[in-house]
Amino acid sequence: MSQPETYVATLHLTVNDSRADLVEHMVTESLAHLVETKNSCDECVIAEARVVAVAPAVPGLETSVMPVISTAHLTAEVAERLAQGGTHWCPCASWPNGFFLFLDLLEDGDETVPQCLLDIRNWLRAHENSKVIDESRWVRLDADGAYADGLPIYDW
Repeated sequence: MSQPETYVATLHLTVNDSRADLVEHMVTESLAHLVETKNSCDECVIAEARVVAVAPAVPGLETSVMPVISTAHLTAEVAERLAQGGTHWCPCASWPNGFFLFLDLLEDGDETVPQCLLDIRNWLRAHENSKVIDESRWVRLDADGAYADGLPIYDW
């Protein structure tokens, strides 16, 4: 019997209360109840529910969610070039544990673009097209990030 596909639903909840700890507790308890009671629709069951963050809302400010994957999806050479900031491949912000990359502008025919960046860009687009993630166009690569199914892993 094959495993059913797993989807992540992102919920943005705005609560008019100044006590973030109370809001987080209330939402966490509600989510836990959904999981415990196996609250389901005809074809899906909630397997896990958790609060990721509670933060004050800023009126009129748009927020986005980006996937976080392992830096092991980059070759050592590409990671080094990105860390040095000497690349024209894509907009990149380097930080001690990895990178924030905007890969939407990579050119398929540009032979100077490393294959690992094209692979990540294609993975990102495929997941955006299937609505698994939103169309943020950014990806965060983190030394502690999870391995993404379908992407090569480089040992360095």
